[in-house]
Amino acid sequence: MQPTIGGLEAREYGAFITITSLRASNSPRMVSVTLKCEASLDLPPSDLAYSSSSAVYTVGVAIPPNAPTSRGGVVASYSVAPALPAGLTLDPITGMITGTPTAATAGSTYTVTATNARGSTTAVLGITVNPRPTRDLPRGAGIPHDTCGTVR
Repeated sequence: MQPTIGGLEAREYGAFITITSLRASNSPRMVSVTLKCEASLDLPPSDLAYSSSSAVYTVGVAIPPNAPTSRGGVVASYSVAPALPAGLTLDPITGMITGTPTAATAGSTYTVTATNARGSTTAVLGITVNPRPTRDLPRGAGIPHDTCGTVR
């Protein structure tokens, strides 16, 4: 005896349980049941956030990785608008922002979007990239006055 009982859907975003086979022997003490369980997380992503939502970086200095978190369904891809400052990248699969800024940028906001087949969610990041500090030497600090500005 091997009847198959069809799956039962608990709800749209819930768990599904299917009994794939039920086998009984002639002995009243022997029953074999095989269960197939699946969890469906077919939800849109929500509550996207970054470890650093406001950051000030310096040209030529690698930034610490900025990682996203979200709730809801699994994120399929990430995108950002407008483009991040030169030298910084957004990984479209993990959402991680990494890199070394190559040009100074005034404070701006960037919208990162996390998307899956059910929908999307966004996070707004504030990023400023400062120029690399210069070291000013006082006049007479080991450089002859008449050679300033010339290359020899």
